[in-house]
Amino acid sequence: NAKGRIMFLELSDEERETQDTYNNPHIVSINEQANWNDDYGFDEFMRFRQLQPRGLILDLGCGTAPHARFFAPPSYEYVGIDASCAMLQKAREYNPDLMFLRMRIEMLAFQDQQFDGFWSFAALPHIPRNKIEAVFQEIVRVTKPGAIGCLLMVEGEDTRMVEAEGTRALVTGYHTDECSQLLKKNKLAVLTCEVGLCGELLYVVQISA
Repeated sequence: NAKGRIMFLELSDEERETQDTYNNPHIVSINEQANWNDDYGFDEFMRFRQLQPRGLILDLGCGTAPHARFFAPPSYEYVGIDASCAMLQKAREYNPDLMFLRMRIEMLAFQDQQFDGFWSFAALPHIPRNKIEAVFQEIVRVTKPGAIGCLLMVEGEDTRMVEAEGTRALVTGYHTDECSQLLKKNKLAVLTCEVGLCGELLYVVQISA
């Protein structure tokens, strides 16, 4: 209902603080330095490309868009979204010919079944646990049946505020079985799941028909 939708879209204090963190110029600079290297996300993309070799790709929570270079024409078309104006400004500097839109992941302003695939590298852990299923449903809504997606989540069992450089950001962790069940429940079939050395959970999923 409308009341429930409004409550869902309202931000908690922790979510507002997280948004402020990713609009902080110092955090943007740290993110840029850490993520803009040849190795970051490359192996994951090579696996994604085997299953989704072409199409229109949505990058959810693109940040400074270090992975946009993977989704180059003629094989791919790319759209990146993020809630941070500061991150998007830097993304546009690096990729002036690509489309970047300021948008929250839980409120996607796209048509149904618009995208052929999706990519989200460490953005969804910033979504509170009580909103993650609705986010999965939005992702499914805007992507085509059979589409491939790559999701980087965080392993754990709690939601906490993580401190870095004098700022804080919300991080929600999931056990592998829990996350896999939530994905399956929301029409995201798990093709592979890998646990990384730093506690990251890499899921390759496919939209169920």
